[in-house]
Amino acid sequence: LGEDVKIIIMLRNPIDRAYSAYSFASRTPQENQTFKEALINARERFDKDETLSPMILYKELGLYYKMVKDYMESFKDVHVILYDDFILQTNLEVTRVFDFLKIINTNDINTNKIINSGGKQWNSKFMKKLLMREGVLKKILKMLLPKKSRVSIKNGLISSFTSKADSIDKSIKKELLDYYKKDIHLLEKLINKDLSKWMKI
Repeated sequence: LGEDVKIIIMLRNPIDRAYSAYSFASRTPQENQTFKEALINARERFDKDETLSPMILYKELGLYYKMVKDYMESFKDVHVILYDDFILQTNLEVTRVFDFLKIINTNDINTNKIINSGGKQWNSKFMKKLLMREGVLKKILKMLLPKKSRVSIKNGLISSFTSKADSIDKSIKKELLDYYKKDIHLLEKLINKDLSKWMKI
């Protein structure tokens, strides 16, 4: 199997990835703690609650070295993309992926369109609970309104009651960098890519 399968891995600065995952989870019912609290409690919460997504293991999922090493040892063709490079030179990275997959692309790809944009936080716990959880009101609206109208109303309310997420606290950033530092050095050698940007706070 490893002879025939091509693996594409995109790696993001693990600190940014952790906070991005937290920001996303915070817009759902599964995360209601501060980022600092969530980092401390995630493992215990995940082990006790089967309904929680592995996404809440914010720190652990940023330890890339072993995961990437396992892929490289199990599969012959592994292509690694750095998220920073993908953002800076999206068209080039997309072209490299097509080349890696040996696909001849004859269509224009819109690389400017952003889907499922993050970086938002709730301003109202009440509205978050109302809009994110199932309840009597939602059941009534499902009977009264077509799906398109419900989605439009929901998106409008979410837009009204969310705002740009706060930046990650510098002290937390430093703690996470200390946590990831060894793993980043090992990964850098493994994939032969410069990850010095990840080491800056």
